[in-house]
Amino acid sequence: MLKKRNPALASMLSVLIPIIYYVYWFNSTLKNWKELGGEEPKAGLYTLLLFIPVINLVILWKYCNKAKQVNEGINKFVAWLFFIIFYPISIYILQKTLNSSIELKDNTQEKIEPGLNQPTSNPPIVEEVPKQQPILKENPITSQDQQGIVEY
Repeated sequence: MLKKRNPALASMLSVLIPIIYYVYWFNSTLKNWKELGGEEPKAGLYTLLLFIPVINLVILWKYCNKAKQVNEGINKFVAWLFFIIFYPISIYILQKTLNSSIELKDNTQEKIEPGLNQPTSNPPIVEEVPKQQPILKENPITSQDQQGIVEY
């Protein structure tokens, strides 16, 4: 399920509860990027690999690449660099980007499915046909009627 988070709060929690929230945020946002159309990440594996030095740099690069696949507006090198230097800034940028991607997807779905439970103003054609059948039985169309229509 796609979940929008407050970017400032996500950054602040990653500083106040560094390892726990950062790991939770990383894992859950990886799943969100997948739902938004990025390559399928192995969220659990990527999260575990964050704890291995040097490999974690590659995993963070792949994370930023997945974000770039979904949202072209993000600069993956800058986001990756912020992950290395001061990760709360990167969390803020990526969470804000993720939220805008979620909003875009929600707006697109609303345009495609405007309201399935709203009543329609025009009755379906199928309901109109049985109403007109008795009229045709009482007053059938004659050849004179057909000739008049053709001449018109």
